Amino acid sequence: MNTWPDRPRNILVTLASPRLRDFVLSATLLFNKAHCKDMFNSKHVDFAGESRRIYIMEHLSHECKQLQAAARKHARENNYKYVWVWTGVLAKGRQRICFAN
Repeated sequence: MNTWPDRPRNILVTLASPRLRDFVLSATLLFNKAHCKDMFNSKHVDFAGESRRIYIMEHLSHECKQLQAAARKHARENNYKYVWVWTGVLAKGRQRICFAN
């Protein structure tokens, strides 16, 4: 049971096409790379209250979530810093890459 009443809730969105989904994911990634110090958050979509980071990611099936959990465990054991899913492909990396103007 959730003991934090102010915990943000997940929102699941189904888009009209895989192309639109990929566009939204790509646009968010590019925005966050260009704005490392002010990544996509609630103030960018005019939500009232405290500014909170908004994470946009693909929805994973139960099996894929288990696979990602195993990959995160493997990454921890082998000094990888990040594990992510992009268009159904599981990937991992040792350092964060951030482009700033």
